[in-house]
Amino acid sequence: MKNKYPYQILLEGSPYASELSHQFEIDMSDGEMGWWEKLAPEEAIREVEEIRDRYTPGSGWVHAEEIEEGSKTAITERNDMRKVVAHMKRRYKKHYK
Repeated sequence: MKNKYPYQILLEGSPYASELSHQFEIDMSDGEMGWWEKLAPEEAIREVEEIRDRYTPGSGWVHAEEIEEGSKTAITERNDMRKVVAHMKRRYKKHYK
């Protein structure tokens, strides 16, 4: 069996979030997955939290503006990202503590 990187272990079985999937697609096409592979578990969680925080009002991201405007799609995506972060934290406690 192939060894898994911490981000893979933390995301195994996680809920789907299109924003995270999109970020991974970009990183794969740019050849940047090695960056994810070098992250410690805590760093992987922080990076996914940063993606989630794009939906926080005042962050300057267009996603935050969409939230403020009441976009159901943006609200759903933010909630999906929250679920992924919570899942990663549970997996962290299980596998790394």
